Amino acid sequence: MENVTIGKFVDSIDDEAFAHCKKLSSIEIPGSVESIGQKAFQYCESLKTVTIMNGPAVIYDKAFESCDSLESVVIPGSVEYISNDAFNYCDDLSYVCYLGLSNAETYPDFPVHAFDNCPLLGNVTVPYNYEGDIFCGKPVVRMEHNSSSSEQSSSKQSSFVPTPGSGSKISNESKAYVVEVSKFVCTIVAAIFSIVCLQQLF
Repeated sequence: MENVTIGKFVDSIDDEAFAHCKKLSSIEIPGSVESIGQKAFQYCESLKTVTIMNGPAVIYDKAFESCDSLESVVIPGSVEYISNDAFNYCDDLSYVCYLGLSNAETYPDFPVHAFDNCPLLGNVTVPYNYEGDIFCGKPVVRMEHNSSSSEQSSSKQSSFVPTPGSGSKISNESKAYVVEVSKFVCTIVAAIFSIVCLQQLF
């Protein structure tokens, strides 16, 4: 079992549901899930990608502890509680993005030890209008206000960039086609003229 997509009718992930699944490499958690249980993915040492859709409100104790290969996590704004040690000892974790606007002053259940012993994680990326300068004990870095729209615009433009030389290739093919058609028409006209001449002789 390497890639798992949890069904849209599941409302919670039980304690230790996927613990010690050493080959699990990616998991997609739908918005129907309200809570991720204690040690739900603990010791999933090959887990690299976690996609959490907007919906879960609670990530319990040690839910992703010791996921050594986990590199990035995006936490939706729906999350209101993250337990201590939820992402403890994630050695490769270098990017965390929280999409909510509130900090520990509004949600006092955001602890300061959720990302302990993650040596590569220096800060947490948050929206430009995030309230506060700390998330779960980590300093925050704000997204640029128009960064997402700029990226979408750039990708749309790049999809319409013509391939170099494609215009000249199409033009040459068109010319060749016209020449061939002209030759064919001339041949037909010559044949008809010959038939008419023969009919007049006889």
